[in-house]
Amino acid sequence: MSKQAFNYASPSSAASTAEPDLSLLAGLSDEEWAKFAHYLERVEFSAHNLLVRAGEQDPSVYILAEGRVAITADEQGAQPLVEFGPGDVFGEIAFLDREPRSAFVRALTDGRSFRLTREKFEYLSAWEPRIAQQFLLDLGQSLSARLRWTTSALVDARSKQR
Repeated sequence: MSKQAFNYASPSSAASTAEPDLSLLAGLSDEEWAKFAHYLERVEFSAHNLLVRAGEQDPSVYILAEGRVAITADEQGAQPLVEFGPGDVFGEIAFLDREPRSAFVRALTDGRSFRLTREKFEYLSAWEPRIAQQFLLDLGQSLSARLRWTTSALVDARSKQR
């Protein structure tokens, strides 16, 4: 796998057209990408499959390579909170805090992602600390961008209610 496997797309929401600018590990060399890829598990999925269940205990993070997924508050996915495409990351909250999953993730299309378990990340940290550090920094930047986007959407919604 090379860094071309990721498109570095931004999330889109049914509620808003504003999108945070996200990229994950864009600064890695091809050699570093090969090292990082060693720790990833490839996950293929079909449209409509439930990929992550709220409440399950799985501290893994997923990097979406192909396809689209919806993050939802309910198992049926009736009201998607946000949609993600290639290059986006999901599952990062449970990965970072080791608490149960906070939402459901359902595939909207066929696709492929790469899973990094917490255990594999700990090996990555020990053997490739620069790559692990860059991954955490980029993950933090992604979370910050999403939080800013969410805050902006809430402020906009509140101002429309007045």
